[in-house]
Amino acid sequence: MRVSKLRPAEVVGLEFDRLERFWRRLGPEHGEIALGIAMEDLALLLQEARVAWEMGDRRALRMRALALQGTAERLGMPQVRDVAGDVIALCAAGDEAALAAIVERLQRLGEGSLCAVWDAQVPVV
Repeated sequence: MRVSKLRPAEVVGLEFDRLERFWRRLGPEHGEIALGIAMEDLALLLQEARVAWEMGDRRALRMRALALQGTAERLGMPQVRDVAGDVIALCAAGDEAALAAIVERLQRLGEGSLCAVWDAQVPVV
């Protein structure tokens, strides 16, 4: 018998126009600071969501997913926003397998989106 380990990959989609507006609205100096803070917030929320999941704390997981939705919306990360919405819905549904899968997907997309913003060296000017 042969056992294979699946390694799902996500293609990250960013709305660069939203990131650029975020940056330009605040100006170069403040935009860089605000973008850095927002990305740190996203990374922290992803970590807190993972811990909440591992601890079996659905209330905390739901709260982190709600915060992730807002942060992802501001940063132009529609996939992260949508998957965070799926986490919120599944927290109430009671389907452990589906929730486990979507929490892992949220982690992949969130981490991939953070890397994509970094790699793009936003701002786009």
